[in-house]
Amino acid sequence: MALNDQLDTLFAEMTQRQRAGEARAIMQDVRSNVTEADATIQTIADEGNMNTLPTELKQALLAGWDVIKDAKTAFEDPTIAELLDWRP
Repeated sequence: MALNDQLDTLFAEMTQRQRAGEARAIMQDVRSNVTEADATIQTIADEGNMNTLPTELKQALLAGWDVIKDAKTAFEDPTIAELLDWRP
């Protein structure tokens, strides 16, 4: 293999690793936002303020909360949690 080909391969591998690291960081941010949103909506519900919202807003918030709960559950998958919790 020519030196240029070897360098191209190394550069491609480095780029892939960098992109994977960036994707992991974004996923960590998403997980954090999902956790925060879930806690915030849970607080609204616990304080009884859900019933004071207009019906359409309440329905939209509850529908969004279902999505958030699904995402939170998905982030609890052991493989995903291991990926996101890994530290070098």
